[in-house]
Amino acid sequence: MFLKLASQRIRGIILNPKQEWEIILHERKENFIATFCIYYLGAYLIAGLFGKILFTTDLPIDIKRISLQLVSNLVILLCMLFFSKILVINTLKHKEIAISNYIINKLIFYSMMPYTMALLITTLLSNYKALSKFILFLGCYGIILFYLGIGKHIKMDQKDKQRLVLMVSLFVIIFVVICNYVIKAFIL
Repeated sequence: MFLKLASQRIRGIILNPKQEWEIILHERKENFIATFCIYYLGAYLIAGLFGKILFTTDLPIDIKRISLQLVSNLVILLCMLFFSKILVINTLKHKEIAISNYIINKLIFYSMMPYTMALLITTLLSNYKALSKFILFLGCYGIILFYLGIGKHIKMDQKDKQRLVLMVSLFVIIFVVICNYVIKAFIL
């Protein structure tokens, strides 16, 4: 059931974001992030294994390395969600705009779906570096989704929306670059 709902939401948010934001923000799913993380862990592990089996000659498969990549990517995603939420809450509080944490969670979470899906695809195609970088770049579509979601559900003027989107986007990009550097330098 969750997989069907998740695939509908992901497809909808990517292909028809304006209409899908209305559906997403009016449904009540309390544990959607925790449930998604569990399925994401499984999908990421499967993508890593299939990627190593199908698209590489590196045998034997290094389960320890795949597991480290899995955990590090999940930690990065959860930290991005948490710190982006703090950034949005503080910005809205500064502008004296009240909005529920639940809606902020959904705005940030579903805006990161293109990047999350790009991570899964690049895990599968890990030996194709140029293609992987291009796919990760396509994950930046989440910036547009975030802007559209804010436009639908947060009442603030256009310049403030643009500043908020720019601030959160720069934070996420810088955070991901730094985390990837640290992971490659010290962990993997």
